Amino acid sequence: MARAARQVFSRIALREKPAVPPAEQAFRQSLKPRRIPPKEALRIPEGQQLRLTVKIADELVGRANDDGGLSVQSSSATVVEGLQRLVTAHDLRFRRVQTVSDAQLADLTERAAHNSGAAQPDLAAHVEVIASENSRAAIIALARELHALPEIEYAELESQDQPPPPPAADIAPVTPLLVSNQTYRGASTGVNVDYVWNTFGVRGDVSLRVTDCEYQYNPDHEDLSGLVQMQPNLVSMYTGFGDDHGTVVVGQIASGWNSYGTTGSTPECVTRFYPEFSTLTTGPQSRSACVTAAIAASASGDIVVLEMQANGPATGTTDYVMAEIDLSVWNAVRVGTDAGIITVAAAGNGNQNLDDSALFSAYNARGDSGAIIVGAGSSARAKLSFSTYGTRVNVQGWGGGVFTTGYGAYATYGSDPNQEYTSGFSGTSSATPVVASAVALLQSVAIKLLGIRLSPGELRSILVNTGRPQTGAGAATTPIGPLPELEAAVAALFAAHPPTFSTLESWGHYHLATPTPDLAADVDQDGSPALLEYVLGTDPKTQSAADRSRHPRVSLAAPGGGPSVLVLDFHQPATRTAAMWVVQQSDSLLTNSWQDLVHGVNGVTITRTGDTIQVTLPATAQKFLRLKVTAN
Repeated sequence: MARAARQVFSRIALREKPAVPPAEQAFRQSLKPRRIPPKEALRIPEGQQLRLTVKIADELVGRANDDGGLSVQSSSATVVEGLQRLVTAHDLRFRRVQTVSDAQLADLTERAAHNSGAAQPDLAAHVEVIASENSRAAIIALARELHALPEIEYAELESQDQPPPPPAADIAPVTPLLVSNQTYRGASTGVNVDYVWNTFGVRGDVSLRVTDCEYQYNPDHEDLSGLVQMQPNLVSMYTGFGDDHGTVVVGQIASGWNSYGTTGSTPECVTRFYPEFSTLTTGPQSRSACVTAAIAASASGDIVVLEMQANGPATGTTDYVMAEIDLSVWNAVRVGTDAGIITVAAAGNGNQNLDDSALFSAYNARGDSGAIIVGAGSSARAKLSFSTYGTRVNVQGWGGGVFTTGYGAYATYGSDPNQEYTSGFSGTSSATPVVASAVALLQSVAIKLLGIRLSPGELRSILVNTGRPQTGAGAATTPIGPLPELEAAVAALFAAHPPTFSTLESWGHYHLATPTPDLAADVDQDGSPALLEYVLGTDPKTQSAADRSRHPRVSLAAPGGGPSVLVLDFHQPATRTAAMWVVQQSDSLLTNSWQDLVHGVNGVTITRTGDTIQVTLPATAQKFLRLKVTAN
């Protein structure tokens, strides 16, 4: 019997390729080949304590073992001879990077492959390299050697003692209700959150998960306590930047819909927090592992928010750009996009031009990760000086003056840090949750009113095409995209996907801003209760000639000169299946005298032409007819 693995080097083992069922093999062969990004120059971060990780080439299916070794899937030792040379020379050991299981990663990549029709990267082949000599100079030199090997897709360095700060700044100067200060929600200069709330009664959806990825937040804040789900198996969060940044971000999205403090834009979504640079029961969690874990734990249509920035390729310490400049993050985002998961990411506060070919040609050569990249604009939609920009930046959000939980610059009620509020949250960090909230609300409308989840591409396209354009003298040369505007976005959504109202909940949201309308109410006083308006396809709030033409009409006819028949016509959209209707007749109007008319019985015919119902019956005696409707 052949062995599954055989040791060929001290720390590298070869594994035989497992047998693959014919159906799975056929599926793999049907996929478009993965486009592997060209190898880029190694980027060197600040700091003396550097963490080195590598991505093993997909075909080798590299896995870090518990004993510090590495196993690869190959029948020939020559495919890893360069790596073995470095293992021996530097006494290298290997450790798993991802904090989710191989089974979870396999599920994510399988979803992405089925959804996109393309082969996916092996995310589990991203491993940490541990060397006996770990000085800054030694790790950088080793990273360069590894990065050059053909069996290594890329090497990455991550600073452990000087991680990039979150892309934000705070402007210094029983809790009352403070929602009136959250002007980014409004119609005139904001993203028009209140339009969706007031028009459709949509404040999120309980099936929709929004996951914030960053360092830390305060779970005990009075407006957040019990409202945010923490990543499973968390032991501790990174405290180097404090907990205010995460608190202000989560406050914009999920602070309680109550009688005090602020109100998040989507309090009815499931909000989760996955911390980077954290410690789990399984060990440390890096940035890329955090992002991968959040995406792997999301379903198609869910939203992952990257409240993080990274050092770009320019020289200096403030050249901040979006986190996906790191290829490990980009790969995770791209797989998520292929699986239908929406990523909303801060562009970064480095005022970097992503269209600069001298600096970003390698990044742009990768192609589009599918993320919604967010720049920072003023309330007048002009680019703020610090925002990274370029055609890759899709949309903008408010980059200053955002009122939310945390920091305490506006007030700290009772001198309690759990009752802090700020009026000056800024940066691409404040801009990103403004946009993420718009994304979540538009997706919630799609779920509740249409019964669908928008793909990352369609949702991004709607926001870009319906947003309010960037203003300012530099709009053409320093683009950060438009500001989303939800009224126009919802209109575009309904134009692309006309509501069918197959449920009373969706009809109630659309017409009456509630999923549980009073079906007996006659809001427009036209004599038709709400349930009848639903069945007929009329507007329950207004009377119109068009609606009256859809009501039941009775006429007398003599087809072909034959016997007279009664004809009852009415409008009834076929997609409205949440209620039943029946036409009844009576000769006396007494309660117990009504009888259902049945097609083909006693000369009755009931036909549908499109959305018009026609009922005919012999006109042999006096008859009363009525349309009876009941909810399913």
